[in-house]
Amino acid sequence: MEARLADSDAFVLLSDYEGLPVALLEAMASTLVPVVTRINSGNSQLIREEENGLMFEVGDAIACAEHLARLWTNEELLHTLRWAAWETAREYSVERMVENYVGCFQEVTASDFINADRESAPRPYPLLPACKSRYPFWLRKVKSRLATLRSTPTMSQQSR
Repeated sequence: MEARLADSDAFVLLSDYEGLPVALLEAMASTLVPVVTRINSGNSQLIREEENGLMFEVGDAIACAEHLARLWTNEELLHTLRWAAWETAREYSVERMVENYVGCFQEVTASDFINADRESAPRPYPLLPACKSRYPFWLRKVKSRLATLRSTPTMSQQSR
């Protein structure tokens, strides 16, 4: 994989939903210019348009191709975005993440947070927007039922 990344200039991510995309961070750490979909999660948290990558609307293949063509014909833009992508990826190194976790744990243990009045917290806890499915409940239930039916052996499969 490292050899493929080294031979590339850009990393295209066509997702319509992402958390924090590790593959994108790995590509950025390999100095690839991100050309990614503009979505409310992951990509939009990492990419600053025209600063460390390029973005386009989900499903807009023409805009994606235009971004790739710009990178192909504009070496200065390619170099600038590669460097900025690498700088962004450095912020997500294992060492830096460990430092952040340690600092967070130290802050929590040094404060009264642990003994805070839990009764004042809203009940039920509000669901974070990133955790909400864009599919209606009834559709999720149908998909779940279909998956169960597909995984259950039929009579002919059981007799074999």
